Amino acid sequence: WGKLALEYKGQKALFSGSIPLQYDGQKLEVTARGDWKPDFSGTLETRVKGVLDGEKVALELKGPWNALELSGTWPRYNTQLSGRLALPELTYRATVRAKVESYPVRLDARGNGDEYTLEGQIQGDEGGTVRLSGRDLSTWNAVAENFKTRGVNLNGKLENGPNGLNGALEGRVSDIPFNLN
Repeated sequence: WGKLALEYKGQKALFSGSIPLQYDGQKLEVTARGDWKPDFSGTLETRVKGVLDGEKVALELKGPWNALELSGTWPRYNTQLSGRLALPELTYRATVRAKVESYPVRLDARGNGDEYTLEGQIQGDEGGTVRLSGRDLSTWNAVAENFKTRGVNLNGKLENGPNGLNGALEGRVSDIPFNLN
């Protein structure tokens, strides 16, 4: 499989090598080495490197299977990723920090299997924040606290859940007040 060598010795799988990967028509390379036993003892060291949209990206996952450390960078959005994954329990936490346009963004994820929580924050380029939290795309809330950007000022709270979208936003756009309920 690519240039990845896999060998079984008793109850242990040993692997090392590289695998080509393509994302959106762009080539990346995955290198991996480690060992694994059915009780998830052993270690993993893997890296993904390449160029996406003309910029170098890197992602690394390494450590014992029950405490894998995750880190990565993508200069395009000044993105930094860090986290931890434990197998076989499938518990995880991750933090992504990025700057999208002129907005500093932070997103934290924690979970176990397919149950997770997300919390995030977006800072306005002229002040204030929008805080986000949720369990999935259909159950979330957003709170704007004096969020200011490009002539817009927002305050309020929106929630999405079993009863649909609820909440209120108020603010100003170019000195024209508005109120949405």
